[in-house]
Amino acid sequence: MGLEDQVELYPDYLEEAKVEEMLSECDLVVLPYLDNPESSSAAVRTALAACAFVATSPAHLFDEVRGITIGLNGFAPSNIATALREFYDDPRGSNLENIAKRRLEWVEENSWERIGQRSLAMMLGARAEV
Repeated sequence: MGLEDQVELYPDYLEEAKVEEMLSECDLVVLPYLDNPESSSAAVRTALAACAFVATSPAHLFDEVRGITIGLNGFAPSNIATALREFYDDPRGSNLENIAKRRLEWVEENSWERIGQRSLAMMLGARAEV
């Protein structure tokens, strides 16, 4: 596929700010996780906040973000290759535009500011009931 010069792997620990900075420079982040007992993924949340496009495996820990990520059709390297090929063949396809729009809405809805507003509203509502 000719991606050798475009794919970077970092096996070392990086500070979260550095991770976010690096992810923000990516066209696409691929999270090819296998199924495991985790119920959600902090990695996908970080990637979604920083990068416009995130591809996720069919692992159950990504179920809650299916509509805002590019779904890999399996766990095999060929599934990743297919997703990369499709992404780079049509990087602004209508499906990708829809994913990008839904991702921005999700990021806004799950921002700390929005979470704070909801938490405050719940506390004020609970106080009013007392």
